[in-house]
Amino acid sequence: SVNRDQFRGKNESEIVVWNECARLTANAIIYFNSMILSHLLLHFEEVGDEEKAAITRQVSPVAWQNINLSGTYQFASNRKLPDLQEITRPIVENEV
Repeated sequence: SVNRDQFRGKNESEIVVWNECARLTANAIIYFNSMILSHLLLHFEEVGDEEKAAITRQVSPVAWQNINLSGTYQFASNRKLPDLQEITRPIVENEV
């Protein structure tokens, strides 16, 4: 259970804000995972590795095990976007 099945917030407006933040975080994770999977799928299709392409097609972008959910998050536009090639390099180069 998340947060021992308790609401976060002292009143209804705080609970609404917390829920919206949780939705934003979930959507960001799904988008991030989708971008990684799309990058990997394109690579495997380009190099003709149908076995890895087929595996990649079956992976769900909704998974969150690859994301550290503990800590503090800053959503700012002054940072560079993650480098998908660097993130996927170990997988592409068979280091995983």
